Amino acid sequence: AGAVRVRPSKARGDRRGWLRQGGWLLMGDAQRFTVVLDFRGGTYLAQVEAEGCVLALERWAAGLDVAAIYGMGPKLHAQLKRALLERVQGSPPVLVEGLVDVWCVSTLLGGHLALIHVVGCGEVNHR
Repeated sequence: AGAVRVRPSKARGDRRGWLRQGGWLLMGDAQRFTVVLDFRGGTYLAQVEAEGCVLALERWAAGLDVAAIYGMGPKLHAQLKRALLERVQGSPPVLVEGLVDVWCVSTLLGGHLALIHVVGCGEVNHR
């Protein structure tokens, strides 16, 4: 079965997906997402598999190799995970206007902007 687009719950904190500025967060089969973090002058990329953008952000943050990110240690990593959880529950990632399956979310970590883009790359094909 392929990915499906469904009308998500309007409940606050719904972790599966929601309608936001004309875009749907993907739900259904596992999708591959590329997560791009811009932080303190560095750009860091990773790919995760998840059933939607919000779960992709959570999995990415949980598995983040903080040693590879300039200026981010365990304390800021914990702050990032907390900030993302609070952020997506109160204000979900924003669909980037004019693009398909590209979202953006940001937060401050230690006084520095962490700008995160999530790009839906399509259904995962395990062979």
